Amino acid sequence: MIVKKKTSRQCWRYGNCVFYARRILRKYYGKHLPYGLWTLWNKKRIINSRHPKKGRVAIMALGFWGHLGIVEKVKGSKIYIREANYFRCRKSIRKGREHEFKIVGYYK
Repeated sequence: MIVKKKTSRQCWRYGNCVFYARRILRKYYGKHLPYGLWTLWNKKRIINSRHPKKGRVAIMALGFWGHLGIVEKVKGSKIYIREANYFRCRKSIRKGREHEFKIVGYYK
């Protein structure tokens, strides 16, 4: 379920989930996201948690490249994910369960 979606004419800002996640982590959580996260395989290598928590990076098994999003909130079995480029050149907040997002792990 989509909670919020915003389109940008500046695709470079929201055109890459990793760049967006890195910026959000640094700005709001004071955390660093490693470099070299081009493929799902690369993203899986940084998994260090199996539990969703606000401020963690959710790693999703979506195709060869994979996908990243920031956990905004956890409410029961529902997770709110803040992300970019799930929808082309857009940032969004989606709500769902881990299996719906195809989350394979988290980076804390």
